[in-house]
Order: sequence, then C-alpha cells, then structure tokens
Amino acid sequence: MARAQIEIVVDNGVRLLSAALAASNWPEEEQAVHRHRAHLHARQTSDRVKPYAGHLAVRQLEALMAKGYTLDDLYGYALDLTDPGLEPRGTYPVAFDGWNAALRDFAEAADLPSWWAENEAPWQAACEQAGQIIGRAPVVALLDAFCGTVPERLCFMPNVSYPSEKQICVLSGDTLLCVVPPPVAWGDNEPWPFDDDAVYVLRCAFAEYARVLMLRYVREAQSNGELAVAWDETLLRLFVAGAVAVFLEQAVSPRESGAYVLMERRVNGLIALPEAVEQLKLYLAAREAGHSRHFLEYLPQFSAFVESAAGMAESPGAL
Repeated sequence: MARAQIEIVVDNGVRLLSAALAASNWPEEEQAVHRHRAHLHARQTSDRVKPYAGHLAVRQLEALMAKGYTLDDLYGYALDLTDPGLEPRGTYPVAFDGWNAALRDFAEAADLPSWWAENEAPWQAACEQAGQIIGRAPVVALLDAFCGTVPERLCFMPNVSYPSEKQICVLSGDTLLCVVPPPVAWGDNEPWPFDDDAVYVLRCAFAEYARVLMLRYVREAQSNGELAVAWDETLLRLFVAGAVAVFLEQAVSPRESGAYVLMERRVNGLIALPEAVEQLKLYLAAREAGHSRHFLEYLPQFSAFVESAAGMAESPGAL
C-alpha cells in the first residue's frame, strides 16, 4: 500500500507549549515586531492563561529562550514528552531540568484539557482546511531525493494558537512535525483560513521539512567526514528556497514557482536563487538518469555554481 504523504495531527504537547507561550511575554513581543491579529483561539487562550504568567513553567520557558534556545528546541522537547505523564523520552541540558513537572502543573492549574475539549472546533476546522491542501501533497519523493531518508511519519499541524507568525519544525524519533499558523491578513483583520491560501501552506510546510532534513543530512555527512564543501547559513537558505521553487513547480505550477523566486530575490535578497533552482533541477535530472545517487555527491557543484552566481550578482554593473 502506498505511504500517505502527510498526516494531519493535533499534538497536545505542542498545544501545551503554545499555551505556556501565550502566558508569557511572547504575544506582546510578536506585536512589537509586526502588528497583526492572531487567531481568535490564540487570543482567547492568552486570556485564559494570563493569570498564570508567573507560573514556574512560564518563567522557565522565558529563561530558556533568554539562554538562546529556539522555538524548534522548545517544541522538540514538548513533542518528546509522553502523553499522558509528560515524561521526557530523551536526555536534555540541565536548563530543562524539572520543566516537564512544571508544565504538568501548569496544565492542571489552567485546566487545559477541559479548555481544549471545549474549543476543539477551531482545531478541527483548521485540520480539515489544511488536509484538503497538503494531506496528499507529493513531498516525500522530492525530500528523499534531496535529503536522504525521510522519517516514517511526516506530520503537519495547523496552529491556531501561538506563535501566530512563525513556523516550527521538529524531528523526534521517527516523526517529523511541521507546525504552521494561518496566513496573517492585512491590518487588523482576522487571519485567513488555511484553505484561502494553498500556496502558503505548501510553501511553509515544504520549506520547513527541507530545512530540518537537510541540516540532519549535512551534520551526518560532517560527522562521517563526507562533506566536501563549507556548509553555511547562506547555502542552506539558497538550498531551501531552491527546493521550494522546484516543489511549487511540480505541485502547483511554473507560474507560482516563478512568483516565489521573484519574491525571495526582492524581499530576502536571494539574488542567486534562479541559478540555485537550475542546479537542483540538473541534479534531479542526473539522478533520474542514474548518474547521481545522492545529493551529497552533487553538493560541491551546487555550491560552486551558487557562489559564482552570487559573485556575478554582486559585481559592479550587475542587474
């Protein structure tokens, strides 16, 4: 039987951490960066948990972020907790000690299980909307071609809580979970439903999957002494954006892919993105013809062409 492409889920560990985030100073910090209206359920959750802003779980969350732990780090921890029980399956730095017990107490104090049961409708509506778009999107084969083995469970969680503007992607065991908020609307309007912007959902999910899996792929190659190029953040950004463009061309249309490339060049300064896309297409063609089995073999050529294209773009008189 063919493997399902993407499983649509609602994970209580993620919802718990989002509730703790809602009780913290995160909602205000989001608004300070970019004024927008979060989902109604996110705002209602914030109202419910604000009395617990001084709870140990919330203070430890803020302390972890102050130490430099990312949202991916924190949500990875939440995904690793048993349900029920909230016991971590893995080992974590000392800064995480006792956080699971504090989160358990926070959930009980705010009676979050009852809150979620009473407010299941917005989660289910978001799952239905996202599922129509991404549930069978052809992502596995392309991720496998670029990033090596894809985890057994590829999951997507539409997030109607916090964070309301950031995507999260975490790998835990055989599960890769991408958490995506609804598209932010203009001004002070409610965010758009997920099915109002299918390209947004596809773009966000594929970009996050590709980012996390490529980082794992490169780190494994580095540890095995197999990495023949100097891997950096710029190369990662170009790879991810290029892979998204290839995916959009295959899953949606060349027009959408071209619009995405143009946006990334103008908004995010990825001048060498067209060349990166062409190099990824050349690799896929070589792989299809049996000339290249793994992207690792092609990475030096990809890196060299991208660096050359970036150099030409930065030279005097470049368009």
